[in-house]
Amino acid sequence: MPLGISFFTFRLISYIIDIKRKDILPCENFINFANYISFFPCILSGPIDRAIDFLPQLTKKREFNQSLIVEGCRQILWGIFKKMVIADSLATFLSLDVNHVTGSTLLFMAILYSVQIYTDFSGYSDMAIGVAKILGIKTTINFQYPYFSRSISEFWKRWHISLLSWFRYYLYFPLGGSYCSKLKTIRNTLIIFLVSGLWHGANWTFLIWGLFHAILFLPIIIRSKKRIKPSCNYNFIDSLKMLGVFILVTIGWIIFQSENLSEVQTYITKICSVEVFYRPSGLALAYTPMFFAAIMFIIEWFKKEDEFPLQKLYMKKSLRWTIYILLILVIVFYQGKPTDFIYFKF
Repeated sequence: MPLGISFFTFRLISYIIDIKRKDILPCENFINFANYISFFPCILSGPIDRAIDFLPQLTKKREFNQSLIVEGCRQILWGIFKKMVIADSLATFLSLDVNHVTGSTLLFMAILYSVQIYTDFSGYSDMAIGVAKILGIKTTINFQYPYFSRSISEFWKRWHISLLSWFRYYLYFPLGGSYCSKLKTIRNTLIIFLVSGLWHGANWTFLIWGLFHAILFLPIIIRSKKRIKPSCNYNFIDSLKMLGVFILVTIGWIIFQSENLSEVQTYITKICSVEVFYRPSGLALAYTPMFFAAIMFIIEWFKKEDEFPLQKLYMKKSLRWTIYILLILVIVFYQGKPTDFIYFKF
């Protein structure tokens, strides 16, 4: 398949529709047009920028911006840490055969896959957005601490933001969105998630994964519950809701990562059997990335109001550089075996 075919296809469709809607004028500069379609940091796994947001940045004069470059370098460093130290290290543990491990091991694998796919994909997004900032381009935020969500609708406001935004603008809203009858709103939601599942691949597991998330939205639609804008204020009830959302999302990832429906059945059956009380095997491979993942989530929790944890470091220069050097040393000495980005195959 051509490199980045789905992402430059999304960008082309965005460009054509925005012109049709008269949101933008056709781009007369071929270099700017080509740069929008094939912007190299984002071409492999996003973020997916709309023409209306990206093209104006190319047409105006860009000047050297030291603060944006510094911010970009910090975001790249944080992305490399998530990808190389956590996601790549977890990949070794998650390569265990589903049919030859106990239910307890599969339970840990399911939880750690949730961590891996987040650190892998958001790590790429951080690097891509950081490189764009160095070049003077601001791209769409792709992740906003999704595992701190208190509802499934909030999760999808925080996970792969650019893809879901694209589906909303160019598919969900034209179908009527939520400004129609409940039946049509349910139809529109089903279409969005089924298309999202099929985008990942022509496999029943992706289709069922999309259907699973669409079903999770049904209570919100039926009860006409107002979708609250994500906030950073949490209480004890919010913490319980956050745990519940993580469990539901993790169940979805079991379906998502499985090769076929038979593997999904094996996975769920073992987790729901007495094997879940057995001692997990192979955990020694996951201790180090689990430790760094815990540190990452603690840091992200306290910095959740920022775009990424290293964005605003209001401290002495010596302390900032100590943080940078520590992260670099951790990356050098605790990196896992290099693996492809998970979303490269979609």
